[in-house]
Amino acid sequence: EAASLDTFLKKLGLEQYIDIFESEEITLRILKILLCEDFRDLNIPASARRKLRLALQDTGFGVMIGRYRKQRRSL
Repeated sequence: EAASLDTFLKKLGLEQYIDIFESEEITLRILKILLCEDFRDLNIPASARRKLRLALQDTGFGVMIGRYRKQRRSL
């Protein structure tokens, strides 16, 4: 699955973050459920977080991110 994550990040032009995700043992499956704050904790810049969020939403995997943001707004 690491190759899938590599491919996904390369398609987005975010290959510079492969090492970060690998060092934290984040696979593509785990990436799909990370929350916005998780990306911040990994020191992923806002522009890359937005790119990832949009790409995950386009593939149908960004549902958790959207739900989390709605929950936080209602608190």
